[in-house]
Parts: sequence; C-alpha cells; structure tokens
Amino acid sequence: MQFNFTTDDDTVQLLMIAIYFLQHYFGYEENAAVEMINDFDASRSDASRESWGDDYYHHEGAYATAVEVHYLIGLGGDPAQFVEWRTAKHYDETPSEAKQYLRENYYKRE
Repeated sequence: MQFNFTTDDDTVQLLMIAIYFLQHYFGYEENAAVEMINDFDASRSDASRESWGDDYYHHEGAYATAVEVHYLIGLGGDPAQFVEWRTAKHYDETPSEAKQYLRENYYKRE
C-alpha cells in the first residue's frame, strides 16, 4: 500500500482504516481505494494543506474520510452538495461497527 504523499505513521494507520471502510461500505477493491485516497489528497487545495496538513484526516476521522472520498472521487460528486448528499444517504453518523473497527485497529495497536 503506497501513498503518493508523505505523512506520519498515525495518519497512515488512520488512512488504512479509511481504505478498509471504502472496501467494506462502498465495495471498492483495495488498490482502487488507495488510489482514491491519493487522488483525494492531491485534490485538496494548497490553503487546506497549509492550514490543516494531515490533521484534516484526524479531524474528520476514518469513516467520514471514506464517505467524502467515495462521494468526491468515486462518484465525482459536487463538493458544494456533499453535506446534503451525506445527510440524505445517512452517512453523517459513523456506524457502531465502524467505531468498533476503529477502536480495535487504531487505538489498540502496539
């Protein structure tokens, strides 16, 4: 699994979980999910990168990142309509099993 951008180990772990969510919830193959994360990161504005850096992913979380990547990159959705789409599709709440997966694979790692 190779990202086209440099980040720290915590962010890599979080993004690996987002990749799992892209696979589990949206049906993408692992390689496609990795490329989508790379494309999403490349699409972020310079201002976003400068002000947030990779903290953006930690602020949003793995599930919300997967939802946003699916909408913007996978579906080619309009960024201005993202929040409305996310709410209409009920993706605005992280499922309990996704929270459990995050706990087991991010917080409990050694």
